[in-house]
Amino acid sequence: MTLLFYCIIFLLFSIIGWLYEHILFGLNHYDGVSKKIGDSLGVPNILLPILPLYGVAGVGITFINTFNMSLISRIVIASLFVNILECLMGLLSLQFYGYQTWHYQQLSACHGYVSLYAGLWWTSLISIYMMLFRGTSVSS
Repeated sequence: MTLLFYCIIFLLFSIIGWLYEHILFGLNHYDGVSKKIGDSLGVPNILLPILPLYGVAGVGITFINTFNMSLISRIVIASLFVNILECLMGLLSLQFYGYQTWHYQQLSACHGYVSLYAGLWWTSLISIYMMLFRGTSVSS
């Protein structure tokens, strides 16, 4: 799979993530990263409907789905990846923005950035994605 393919995956997941947050949780602001992307492209004040956390997760899940191992193993690895990513990005966002950008209230870990409920939800979505879009095997 090419770099272009993974760039497209990143954009698709980032946009889908933004739509998910916008529709389900009433997100009414744009991520600070989208503003920085616009600035780096020479287009200041552009507001992109993306959440890069979802894009990074999508690229990771898609890459893990190419591993030559059982479906259950790929799902477990991808689920761990997504939860660790959510924790790390949450902690980094606190440093970047100076405030906690999201917080799970119930059954949470990692200072409220990871939740058992959210983890089960993401594992369900990862399972569906991996069953529908099986990548090519990466062999040694």
